[in-house]
Amino acid sequence: MATIMVIIMGIIITMVTTITMATTTIMDIIITMVTIITMGIIMVITITMDIIMDTIMDTIMDIIINQSKKLKN
Repeated sequence: MATIMVIIMGIIITMVTTITMATTTIMDIIITMVTIITMGIIMVITITMDIIMDTIMDTIMDIIINQSKKLKN
């Protein structure tokens, strides 16, 4: 999941920078910088959330497995 997000972000950033290079004004450069920074922040948040969700799901699965083992005994 996280890797797909990174690839998508990369494509978006590349598109934004190429469009900006075509019509470069200081304003455009600022917009691009803000966009890239925002994308970066979103990317970090999504990856972090992904990792957290995976960990939570693993923990829940472990608890369920342990509970069912206890019930069998």
